[in-house]
Amino acid sequence: MSDPRRPVWLPSEALRRHANRTATGDPEVDWLTHVRRRHLAVPPRRVLVLGAGAGFLELALSRHFPGARIVGIDGDAEAIRHARDRAARRGLARVVHEVRSLDRDPLPDGKWDAVFGESVLQRVEDPERLCRSVHDALAPDGRVVLSEFADVSDTAASPRWNETLRRFVRVLPIGLRFDPETGLPFPRDLRESPGDSAGTPAALDVARAAFVEDGLYRGGGGLLQPLLAPALSRNLRLDGLDERLLGFLGASERDLQARGLVADVFAIFVGRPRAASRMT
Repeated sequence: MSDPRRPVWLPSEALRRHANRTATGDPEVDWLTHVRRRHLAVPPRRVLVLGAGAGFLELALSRHFPGARIVGIDGDAEAIRHARDRAARRGLARVVHEVRSLDRDPLPDGKWDAVFGESVLQRVEDPERLCRSVHDALAPDGRVVLSEFADVSDTAASPRWNETLRRFVRVLPIGLRFDPETGLPFPRDLRESPGDSAGTPAALDVARAAFVEDGLYRGGGGLLQPLLAPALSRNLRLDGLDERLLGFLGASERDLQARGLVADVFAIFVGRPRAASRMT
């Protein structure tokens, strides 16, 4: 049976199953459950979430670790307000949120048994500095779990990329191809992803330089991310996105990746502190 504590932010059951299969090989096991089982056998008591946003990850973590105190931080005060409201509605006094800039403010006092972050290394001015701060804030046996954009610039820059993407757009249901507000086709181009800006170091390279790699899992998305992200970002209903269509797109994504036409957009990195007591 599917784990009842799985993340809930994907609006389609078929899409959840595809994402699970990509990350863990099992459509019934999501990446967070997999990381908990493999890397966090001792449940963390203190958990920090970087770039908390609207607070969905903290809610999932509260189900996985019912005895943990969870602190989510983000520089967006409005997002933190929504995150606080969600935690309060569920009576989760042990889940708290703070407005803190990842660029300017120090992290909350450690030591943290686990630090989670979603797409934060591309959004900060100095990702190396943030990794050093996280390293120093971790408990000696703590773990950092980063869901990040991979470096897809070489693949996305291929002149064949847009041609490949346009071919697959045609198989989508009509509601996922056009913006209902404008009637225009959704723009789809991986070259606009946060990880591809000139001069930005690849997130995984930064993470590997700061932490000992314990695990690296596919986040996928080389085809599905640019196809579906416009609809997901606008909270559109994914009508017509069923298991059969996702099965076809998933198989196509794997084939295109094997031929070097697309690359994974996301990866999930799990790391631990280095032997040295402090990063230099």
